[in-house]
Amino acid sequence: MQWCVSFPEEQVVIVRPSLITICAGSYPAAKLLSVLLYRCSLRRQSPLDVPLIGASHKTREKTADHDPSWCLSRTQVQLVTDMCGELSAKTLHDVAIPTLQLLGYVDVDASGAVHRYTLHLNPIRAALTACRHGADQVEAV
Repeated sequence: MQWCVSFPEEQVVIVRPSLITICAGSYPAAKLLSVLLYRCSLRRQSPLDVPLIGASHKTREKTADHDPSWCLSRTQVQLVTDMCGELSAKTLHDVAIPTLQLLGYVDVDASGAVHRYTLHLNPIRAALTACRHGADQVEAV
């Protein structure tokens, strides 16, 4: 689709209905998952977003689409900024992260100021595939 107006180069948050569905209707979790998936998709361009142990920088491009997990580091302030202020740090901490953890999509190492998020792509892919067949199929996954 082409817009009827021109926008400046800027950051946007896209929350797809399928992400809301696979996040059990949790809008905060869907927004965070969207941002984490976006960051994961940018992995070839950013040296800060590195794959889980096992794939070196030189082999990243070859294995990136097949990695079952992907790690990235972000502060909560960076995530709130990434989400264009759609979530507060409190909602991120109290709702979005626990929901994604319960669903098995994300693990978080919050031992430092910069949190390390491990995004599990296989369960996310399975849920999105099930979503194509209806919301009841997502519950089964």
